[in-house]
Amino acid sequence: MKLLLTSAMTVGLSCASIAASLVSVKVLNPSDRSFRISYAADALTGRQRIFEVKLRDDDTAAFELELPGRTELLMRYAGVAIPLYVGADDELSLEFDAAGGLASVKFGGSAATDNEFLTAFAKTFPSEGTAERGGGFLPFGVEKRDLAEAAVVDAEAFLDYVTAAATRKTALIDGYDGRVTVQLLDRYRDRVRWQAEVQKIGFLLQNQLLMSREELAAAALELKVQPLPSDGDPGKLEDEAFKNYLKAYAQYLVLPNRDAHDEAAGDALYAAAKTIERRWRHYLQSELLVNAFDYLGSPSFGLDRYVELRRDGLQEVFRKRIEDAYGDVLNLLPGALAPNIGMYEVHGKPMSLSDLGGSVIYISFWASWCKPCIQNFERYDAIRGQLQEKGVVLLNVDIDDEESDWQRALERVRPRGLNVRGTQLKELKRAYNLVTIPAYAIIDKSGRIVVLPQGETRDLLAVFDAILRS
Repeated sequence: MKLLLTSAMTVGLSCASIAASLVSVKVLNPSDRSFRISYAADALTGRQRIFEVKLRDDDTAAFELELPGRTELLMRYAGVAIPLYVGADDELSLEFDAAGGLASVKFGGSAATDNEFLTAFAKTFPSEGTAERGGGFLPFGVEKRDLAEAAVVDAEAFLDYVTAAATRKTALIDGYDGRVTVQLLDRYRDRVRWQAEVQKIGFLLQNQLLMSREELAAAALELKVQPLPSDGDPGKLEDEAFKNYLKAYAQYLVLPNRDAHDEAAGDALYAAAKTIERRWRHYLQSELLVNAFDYLGSPSFGLDRYVELRRDGLQEVFRKRIEDAYGDVLNLLPGALAPNIGMYEVHGKPMSLSDLGGSVIYISFWASWCKPCIQNFERYDAIRGQLQEKGVVLLNVDIDDEESDWQRALERVRPRGLNVRGTQLKELKRAYNLVTIPAYAIIDKSGRIVVLPQGETRDLLAVFDAILRS
């Protein structure tokens, strides 16, 4: 991003591009001295890049945009939102009255017609706000006016409503044929189709509590809900409207939808996504795992599924999205190198987890105030003794805030094994995701995390024998 003359930038851009586009702005009757422009810096994750431009004393601004191809942007000035579309070597000028809003915008330059189309579309079909629908950590947006309509008409009438809206939008798009960039018009034609499907699915979710499964299926037939395209075109994932449609379709697959953000609803959606083309399902599943972490405040839902996705050939962009969200928690995945632990023994001798390298280690995280921790030491003392005889190091890591509490607890109960107190407790808790205790970790001879198989019938001693032999 290059700014010319006296325009000032709050957040800079650094995009590699050969050519730049020149944009100039004139504001009549200004109410603010700056405006913001944003665009999707990462289309797949929806991450926005935003920068601020200040008006000069004559109420104008001019700047260059360096963008990787033709890009949709949004200019916000006070309460006015102006959609823009520019590409390399484009020149665009716009003038508007701050009091007149979108209706007062005038364009000039080589990109004028493309932007006139965008403004005409936004003025003719303004959004009245969206509402979220769908559970399982994967909500999608539906226009509030569509939900209001869905609440008062039947499926047949709602299909007429959807069809009429799509027809009006398509007619406006067709009216710009031959004058506007083909890529832009095709994009909007696709969005009209995707939005129509979102509206239909929104109807079903709005009315699902009033219908049986059979009635829902009949309504879907009446609405002519279309199957998801099977082309697997990754380029579609660069469009927010398509991603919204994709999430809506996933919700459609699990109707009747529980409309709850809990693990049961998440399980259903995760399984349903497996029926979708790989690239698209990986987007849905990664989005689901990231949102689950945010909703639950715990990684338990996502860790095993992340391992499964890796085995399924998860693309780098989605892998990074999950890893950025889960952070240090991924240290505990099977095969990951165990985070090191600073600690000291009862008599103050310092040591670390790395000092025990080459051994199979069974870590028990506990504290003096944790009754279940102490009960487990006592209840499983016999089997812990057998593990110790086999050569497993039983490492009992205390995480009390005060050393004196740990020392007093050791006078009451002396857990079998090596008793230590952790240091740098904040970092330790984060590294081992110690949201609750008791908590346990198993580390093999190479210093990597081992996850025990699930199930009541597992033979714990046999599992440790296998770890010891490896």
